[in-house]
Amino acid sequence: APVPASTFRKEKRVVGTFGRIVKDKVDPKKYLKGRERCGRGVQPTSKPKRFTRKDKPRKAAVPSRHERPVMGVKHEKDFVTANAVENILAVPPARTKKQELRYTQKAEYGRPPAYLETVKADVEAERD
Repeated sequence: APVPASTFRKEKRVVGTFGRIVKDKVDPKKYLKGRERCGRGVQPTSKPKRFTRKDKPRKAAVPSRHERPVMGVKHEKDFVTANAVENILAVPPARTKKQELRYTQKAEYGRPPAYLETVKADVEAERD
């Protein structure tokens, strides 16, 4: 009969504590010099294309330091008077008459609440 395979994984035991054991692979005479790994990786054969965003237009450019803002612009409009005239001429919102609650017209007016009847019955039961 074949021996059942072990569930213990040797690979996991090797890196189970502090990572892989590298003492056999490291040669003190062959250490990395400065920029030794820089040549590795993907070497593009042509320059990558510049990214352009197509879905939204760009914002306006920042003005140069020599451009001066327009100063001292005066308005002929009197904003206080214009606002007053606008509010005077505006149509007021339609008022809705709120129905006042008349508690004296309710059916329960003048009667004790129903819960007091049950409380009175409980008190009478305790006295007896």
